[in-house]
Amino acid sequence: MFALRFYAIPLAMGALGLLAGCSGTSSANAPSGILPQAPAVSQPRTAQRIKKSVQIEQVLHAFGASSTDGMWPYSGLVYVGGTLYGTTSQSGSGGPEGGTFYSITPSGSYNVLYSFGTSPTDGEEPYAAPIEVGGLFYGTCSTFGAGPGQGTVYKMTTSGTETVIHNFAGGTGDGSVPLAGLANIGSTLYGVTDLGGTDNLGVVFKITSSGKESVIHSFTGGSDGEHPGYGGLVDIKGTLYGTTPEGGTGGGGIAFSITPSGSEKVLHSFAGGSDGAQPNANLLYANGILYGTTKGGGTSGDGTIFSITTSGTEKVLYSFVGSPLDGQVPQGGLILVNGIFYGTTEIGGASGNGVIYGMTNNGQEFALYSFAGGSDGSEPYGQLVNVGGTLYGATYQGGDGSVSPNSGTVFSFTP
Repeated sequence: MFALRFYAIPLAMGALGLLAGCSGTSSANAPSGILPQAPAVSQPRTAQRIKKSVQIEQVLHAFGASSTDGMWPYSGLVYVGGTLYGTTSQSGSGGPEGGTFYSITPSGSYNVLYSFGTSPTDGEEPYAAPIEVGGLFYGTCSTFGAGPGQGTVYKMTTSGTETVIHNFAGGTGDGSVPLAGLANIGSTLYGVTDLGGTDNLGVVFKITSSGKESVIHSFTGGSDGEHPGYGGLVDIKGTLYGTTPEGGTGGGGIAFSITPSGSEKVLHSFAGGSDGAQPNANLLYANGILYGTTKGGGTSGDGTIFSITTSGTEKVLYSFVGSPLDGQVPQGGLILVNGIFYGTTEIGGASGNGVIYGMTNNGQEFALYSFAGGSDGSEPYGQLVNVGGTLYGATYQGGDGSVSPNSGTVFSFTP
């Protein structure tokens, strides 16, 4: 039943795109992808183009290049030892809903390292990027696994040897449907599930690298959050911070803190309207402040960028205004490079296929690149990663994969 709640929209969109096909080249799209300057408006700030040198976007891999290739990457990438690693939510040799774990070099050399769903007890549909701890990767699969099939936590070697270390059981005693990635404090991993727990509204859990797992908080709805979704946790001096896109006194989700022992505190309830609503990505900690995005709310209803202190003082820094000059619906989180915040939006821009944007710390936003769809990517959901001044990411759709076009891309972008 949860599959309909969480996956019906992305999969339907992917299936339609698969039938439609695609055409064109990313190199041809790059110059036209640069957005013109938008007019300045009153606070909260909206799209204001900062003059910079010409930016370059390049598609490094189009998913769906073979019958065993991955499709529809929801997550961003992680950079370890000169190589980028990520997951796709679908396909691979384990079946259409299996998903893959892949590597790609900054120059575009790509390999599927593992296909999920290759055994009856394996997890499937990984929606989050893995994290690296002590030379191993740890991540989550949102479905299947042994027992009730409520998702898994896995570990993976750089060569693609996978071991399931926990199978979620759901019910009141465990979480189910882990959509987000993991955080690490010492030798213990922490994460969230979208369902399960005492009220079936999601949990915060901890797990050791050997697989000893326990629930430390069950979301209760109401003034508390619910269904933490795709936003993971971030560790700040031994305390974890995260968001839920639903619940809270305003109904637009919450930002919360939680100690490793399970003491949870709601820091802010998003109210919608000029405030944001539906925070759905990891928070970023920089200069003593947390920064994040909301999918909805803001002055135009197209989402926001916000800051929040660890004590809970929140401020909307920017409200997206949407096509054609700006992005809308920021699904992914932020990164900070040389004093500029960078991120992506799912849709908006010149072609409605999403943008790469930057923002200064005083809330001046500039849309840098507009995805064109077709052979170029579209719908970038995941967080970007910086490698030597070049940004890398993935798009959920677009690309000209020879077997399954419109299955997504890996791209690089030089601001």
